[in-house]
Amino acid sequence: MKVSQYLKEEKGAPVFSPADVEEFAARLRTELTGPAVEHVNIKTSTFANNVSILVLVIFDPKPSWINGIMENARIMRFHIEQPNVIRQFTKGYKLDNVKKFRKSRVKSQDAAIKKLNDYLKLVPVYK
Repeated sequence: MKVSQYLKEEKGAPVFSPADVEEFAARLRTELTGPAVEHVNIKTSTFANNVSILVLVIFDPKPSWINGIMENARIMRFHIEQPNVIRQFTKGYKLDNVKKFRKSRVKSQDAAIKKLNDYLKLVPVYK
């Protein structure tokens, strides 16, 4: 059995492909919500058949950022990559009280959005 066949059988169908990555990114932009979410920024990267989506979630309005620096706000960054893996690679230092997001696999775009939304609901709202 070839390695590529093994990966296809083991990992399942990809959540998104190079052809529909922009459509999935648009869905993420509109459907990622939470009581504390202020802004969602999406970047896509395509290199050959390797497609990934970087998600930046900001929980504070821009005027409240210390010294106007985004990294001083409450932020999280996620990476959605093939084969169907979501992982959090940055969590702002002000979010230490929020439990860690576990690297996980998803089977569909809806499952990815649900998993992220469920996690974003854990972030407390600060006034």
